[in-house]
Amino acid sequence: RICLLKGQMDFVKAVHIVINKFPSAIFLIIGGARETEDLKYLNQIKQVIKNLDIEKQVVFTGWRIDINKMICSLDIVVSCSYSEASSMVINEAISLKKPVVATQVGGTSDIVEHKKNGILVSAGDIKSIAKAIIYITNNSEKFHANKKILNLEKRTPKQYAKQFSKIYYQINEDKKCPLSFP
Repeated sequence: RICLLKGQMDFVKAVHIVINKFPSAIFLIIGGARETEDLKYLNQIKQVIKNLDIEKQVVFTGWRIDINKMICSLDIVVSCSYSEASSMVINEAISLKKPVVATQVGGTSDIVEHKKNGILVSAGDIKSIAKAIIYITNNSEKFHANKKILNLEKRTPKQYAKQFSKIYYQINEDKKCPLSFP
């Protein structure tokens, strides 16, 4: 969902910094806006993208039902949320073995192990978000070597069962990357 609390504006501003280092990189913003307030925020983001002249590097995908397929297509998953209990996107990214840049809010530090399966940054710290994206890009072999499917020991039994079923499905049905989970 595109909304102020998800911090997509911070992501766009970080992208502007990252593009100086990786000018051919493409960045996706997955999700959409429904509420009037969210639609205004989306329009503000689009205006900033235009003002920063990064329209060719930032792609809005809109709402997607094939989230796992989208995550599989990414090199890094970035979550700039200001508030998050337990991010499903971060859980999915880690279960799909994608490094994550995430703001240290809510339960993200229970999922993301700093400099192992991702990098934790302070919410609103655009320079740190950009630095983390650049760091993971420049050190991708480290993140591939340290990939951990999940941090299951910190999960509730219900979360554990759900994540375990995802891992089981992934291992047994598609060794590379599943398109969806049951």
